[in-house]
Amino acid sequence: MTRSKTYGVFERGIPESFEQLCMEHLLRPIHDKAGHENALEVIHALAGLELNPDQEDYFEVLAIIVNDYEAKNMGRLPSSNGVEVLRYLTQENHISSRELSRILGKDESLGAKILSGERKITVEHAKKLADRFKIKASAFLDL
Repeated sequence: MTRSKTYGVFERGIPESFEQLCMEHLLRPIHDKAGHENALEVIHALAGLELNPDQEDYFEVLAIIVNDYEAKNMGRLPSSNGVEVLRYLTQENHISSRELSRILGKDESLGAKILSGERKITVEHAKKLADRFKIKASAFLDL
């Protein structure tokens, strides 16, 4: 991981060591909305990147802290179907329906058809999406 790039909250690039990461954003329990939002900024800056072992450990501990706060303070999130999850992820990651089709390895119209509800997400699609978004395939299947 190069430190020369800027990733959101890390103005000088992502620190290489666990200790350096803690100096940028100290790991501690979250007590309020502002602390939660700050922790989420760090998570978003690290998510989806190839991280070294120290960065992975930091990311994992921060995710546990955020999950703990959310479980205690945010209640249960409403359930979503697979297409709603996919819509959210494509929007958050700025993925077009055409790019979604490429991820699925199919013709250019498949992404748009799935997002519009015209086509269902198959198990094969769910596996490819899970690999791309690093979540469980079941999130895309209405089981």
